[in-house]
Amino acid sequence: MTTPGPELLRSIKSMRNFLADLSHLLQAADRMMGESGWEPKDSNCLDGLSYSVSTGAKWMPGVASRTYRNASDFPGIAIMIAIILMDDIEYKYELLEPVVAASVFKVADDFRIYGWQAHFFGWNKVSSDGKPLTMKKKDEPDWKSSWGWSELTMLGRPLVEITNEGQLAELVIQPVLKLINKRA
Repeated sequence: MTTPGPELLRSIKSMRNFLADLSHLLQAADRMMGESGWEPKDSNCLDGLSYSVSTGAKWMPGVASRTYRNASDFPGIAIMIAIILMDDIEYKYELLEPVVAASVFKVADDFRIYGWQAHFFGWNKVSSDGKPLTMKKKDEPDWKSSWGWSELTMLGRPLVEITNEGQLAELVIQPVLKLINKRA
């Protein structure tokens, strides 16, 4: 290691504070989604981690996400709000900057969406300008039944644009809820 000790410690503390900020962002998403009748499916939020000594590159999460359901009003629909911090280690794609992505999955009522599925945003080169992109099972030659969805719509914005709860609501939560309401 070539970084001086005090500088290294500042960087580590800065990362811890950054991850705490992401936690607050996802808690705000939970609150906003809950106000619209969408409940988180579980308390887990990190994906892409490893606890193995041989895979240190995975000691930091690549994705922090929350998945929501509103079974009474929107059966067969799951929403994921994800903060994509970096590309997937095994299945590479180019991510130019961290993104807050929203995904709408058309799924069986009992199917669980996993955090790794946030990477569909990067694998499909979705623009981070907020414009949605829809994928359908029938149009995907490499589609796998383990993915669990028959249709997936994604949109995203650069994380640096989401500096407060108002921007999270305006740029991510409201647009994804509009997508859902158009389906109803």
